Amino acid sequence: MKLLETEGRINRAPYIGYTIGMNVAAIILFIAMLVVLIPFLPADGDIDDIDMAAFESTAVLAICVVMLLFFVISTILYVTLSIRRLHDLEKDGMFVLLAFVPTVNFIFWLYLCLVKGTDGSNQYGEDPLRN
Repeated sequence: MKLLETEGRINRAPYIGYTIGMNVAAIILFIAMLVVLIPFLPADGDIDDIDMAAFESTAVLAICVVMLLFFVISTILYVTLSIRRLHDLEKDGMFVLLAFVPTVNFIFWLYLCLVKGTDGSNQYGEDPLRN
């Protein structure tokens, strides 16, 4: 499966699997970031006491760069998968913009996960369940 394609259709099961997988990866990466960052935070919680020289260490910068790259890549993947899922529902890919509206984005994701796609071929391609 070509994850970066916006042409064609994808059914519910792979869409759910990929999006949940990306979320699990984000959680794991976030926990790794916390493990790296927590030793640099003051025990009393006073932000003014942070040792900025230690905080700007290579490990901290590396985890921040990795987080940024992951965020960009996962956003691109989510958009392309959502467009293909919309195509399976015979909707225009521009509806993917709903994914960037707070609160609506969760409802949009549930819609993409729960609603059955178009049976048979549609204007966006063959039924992914029949291939």
